[in-house]
Amino acid sequence: MHATPRCMLVATVVFLQGCTAFGAGEAAAPVDSAAVISSAESLMAAHDYEAARLDLLEAWQSSSRNATLAARLAECELLSGRASQAADRLDVALVWNEDDARLLFWLAAATKAAGREGEAADALERALAAAGEDEVALYDLAEEFLRRGMLSATAHIYEKILSVYPRESQFDIFSCLQLAVLHFANGRHGEAARAVRRAARPMEFGDVAILTPQETRYWGAIFEALGRIDDGAIEDGLTQLRNAAAEFPPGVAAHAVLIEQLECAGRPDEASGVFALSATRLKSALNAEPENARLYHEVALLSALSGREIEEGLRYCEWALTQEPLMAEFMDTRAALLIRLGRHGEALRSSERAMALVTAARWAPPATSMTFALRRLEALEATGVPVPAAFRELP
Repeated sequence: MHATPRCMLVATVVFLQGCTAFGAGEAAAPVDSAAVISSAESLMAAHDYEAARLDLLEAWQSSSRNATLAARLAECELLSGRASQAADRLDVALVWNEDDARLLFWLAAATKAAGREGEAADALERALAAAGEDEVALYDLAEEFLRRGMLSATAHIYEKILSVYPRESQFDIFSCLQLAVLHFANGRHGEAARAVRRAARPMEFGDVAILTPQETRYWGAIFEALGRIDDGAIEDGLTQLRNAAAEFPPGVAAHAVLIEQLECAGRPDEASGVFALSATRLKSALNAEPENARLYHEVALLSALSGREIEEGLRYCEWALTQEPLMAEFMDTRAALLIRLGRHGEALRSSERAMALVTAARWAPPATSMTFALRRLEALEATGVPVPAAFRELP
């Protein structure tokens, strides 16, 4: 249920608008909502959420029917710790924009952040219903929330796509891969493995070429191994990671995860041995191809994922970027390394640069864009911005 009955909201809006018009003795000048939103977006890009909030609030008081204005204001209020105000304004905006899926998702986040669990669940249910069943429109909406860091809404939209469309659908595959990365980041390794397995067959036999069958098996094995470790079968999980690394030599992730898990198991000497062998292999390949930017990046990625020799990893990443300065993947790895070094402001700028590069197209590469979005949230929180938990999880 909503906190305020709709009829009261309508009356309040009409009364406030009347006060605005007549209190000053003359009608207020029309608000250029598009200009205000554009200016606020620039302030938000500079992480000045309070200045953006104040500008949006002033415009909203004269133009509360504008759905985009209401959404941006709610976002700023959430990022500045004003969840209850955000929820109340969204309730008003929904009077004029009934069943607007975007506003309803933001309302779910605002009420969740305000501790109003029942209202959050109700808003989420309404949002998913209002989003419809058009696959392209759903994926567009998911990517919009992905770019804004509201990964909880994104995940629910992907789940809806999976519930509606057949497994060979392009966007079903995309949704599986995005969810796999999100589950992995949240430590839900079994769910990550299941998502990859669901996408494996249609990718192999369909028209969507994102991962080769060998790469798909590689990532599935990594997630399954971590799931085994989570369940207490540590040796089985470590063996599976070693096998994955051996079966797909070009990969770096299995080696890095193995190093991390050996550290967690209290076996630092073994971890050091795996790191030394992996780094030596990569650097030997680089000696044979000194102009290969991707090989420089692989050395950097091993450091970023394993947490070892971070300063050296950053130097290799910078060399990779010198050769290919517009490679979003390299920018993201640089952000990961900078986070480990505690250089959070630089990390955030690098992360946002990666996001800007990868979202130039209408649909960013699945799995990659989710990785970048997660990195940006990590960097944002590290700089002291209190990202609401609702951005990561809804009812």
